[in-house]
Amino acid sequence: MTGSATTHRRMFGRLARTAGVRAFAVEYGLVPEHVFPGQLDTVTAAYRWLLDSGAGPIGVAGDSCGAALAVGLAVLDVRWDGIAGVTVFGDPALVRRITAGAPSQ
Repeated sequence: MTGSATTHRRMFGRLARTAGVRAFAVEYGLVPEHVFPGQLDTVTAAYRWLLDSGAGPIGVAGDSCGAALAVGLAVLDVRWDGIAGVTVFGDPALVRRITAGAPSQ
């Protein structure tokens, strides 16, 4: 499995342009050299930096492991109230789990 901020630059760039926002990509350590929750700590620190710098509202997106980190950050954000939306790519099982537990609107 491969993927990085560089390989996903176009996809997230298009998403950001469509939404009318700026995109920030966060590189996080990969296993087995870096163990969980180090990756979530990295994206959480980047998110807090964006909030502290006045960026917002903030949308979060990810593909594969990045999707799980985006959802993890959104769950943590329940306490911080800064994420405007979460987009999950490339992990149908994760999407099914999220939507199965989501309240209907």
